[in-house]
Amino acid sequence: MRVLIVADELFASRERSLLTRLEVGLADEGVRVVYAVPQRVMESTPGGAAELSGVFTSVVTYNAPGLAIGRRLAALELERKLADLSGDHDTVDVVHVFGGVAWRLASMIADHVNAPLAVEVWRAGMAEAAKSLVADARSVERTLFIAADPLIERELTATAGPVSRSGQVASLRTRCIPWGVLTSAELRPRDPGVGTLTPASILMIGSGRDAGAWRAALKGCSQAVASGLDLLVFADALAARRSELWTWARELGMLDRLSLIDDLESRRDLVLQGHVLALPEARGEQHSITLESMGAGLIVVSATDPHSTVLQPGRTCACLDPSSATHWADLLTRLLRDHAAAAALTESSRLHVQTHRKASDQVRGVLAVYADLTRTGSLPFAP
Repeated sequence: MRVLIVADELFASRERSLLTRLEVGLADEGVRVVYAVPQRVMESTPGGAAELSGVFTSVVTYNAPGLAIGRRLAALELERKLADLSGDHDTVDVVHVFGGVAWRLASMIADHVNAPLAVEVWRAGMAEAAKSLVADARSVERTLFIAADPLIERELTATAGPVSRSGQVASLRTRCIPWGVLTSAELRPRDPGVGTLTPASILMIGSGRDAGAWRAALKGCSQAVASGLDLLVFADALAARRSELWTWARELGMLDRLSLIDDLESRRDLVLQGHVLALPEARGEQHSITLESMGAGLIVVSATDPHSTVLQPGRTCACLDPSSATHWADLLTRLLRDHAAAAALTESSRLHVQTHRKASDQVRGVLAVYADLTRTGSLPFAP
């Protein structure tokens, strides 16, 4: 089986480890994968094609188009690049797309190569975009939406699809396949001096679109420092720019404790050496770095998110009101000083990920979807 995975810029850069795990699992079952990533990702990756080829087996690039005519040209260009690859990659059995920016391009490619389309839905609020992607009964038949969380699937199944010529409403076709990660056999030992003798590292990730939430989180860190904690804060650079975090840090006197890191989510080597993963925003998004952090024994502190089954208060993370700096300060102070409470939370989150979010389960789910799409062209549904 041959699969073309199309990733937009966000996924190609920040979710590279997720895509790599998926490729390895698929390769073990004889599935050959080609990745299509934006040219900008290739240009911005140190080492360029050489480094990406070390991550993904086969890579082709495309120029991310904005208009429909640009998407058609990009689709044709991708077809040509597939044909130029050695072997029979020009024959594609399934197109699988990650990232909303690339949905329509992937749909056009699937049309051109006459292949079914699997669409990864990684956050809440994408139901209407999913509906608009399948404009008729034929596109509903060949398109499957893979929900990365049960709550996302619930939202998709509640959305009516397009109306056929006979006047019947076609439901969106969905399957829930939660993301999975690899977990360590044991939690890494915690530094007993964290928060007192040595600095604790707080790693903040997200989109930065909720500026108030990011500023409240940084102010909470400032208050925790004032109470005696020694903290260093590392924030995703793009999110920090969107939320004007640097200006806020200057007002709080936190410039010497704040570092901005480009594409922090892709820096797994840095993040997984930290102590606290902070998620200031509640946007119903899935992040594999959150699962990896839980599996590695980091403390996860998050804005309360009713659209995620991963972020479970007291079981996988500590949740709070994202607008309250005091809540941030209190939680960080308690978890970094009460080592027993922190150990109980990190052990609980690790066991949850180890049990319910296995990388092997995700691979098996994706393989089942590919097999159903290529065997019958339609998916069986339980009563």
